[in-house]
Amino acid sequence: MDFSKDERLNNFDAENETYRLLFLAGFWNAIRY
Repeated sequence: MDFSKDERLNNFDAENETYRLLFLAGFWNAIRY
């Protein structure tokens, strides 16, 4: 399956991953302290 043809999908996935990582980092900092 080649999704590289749909650039919008790739960009959306990249942004989703970034926001998810930021959310997890914030959550981890919240429970650590």
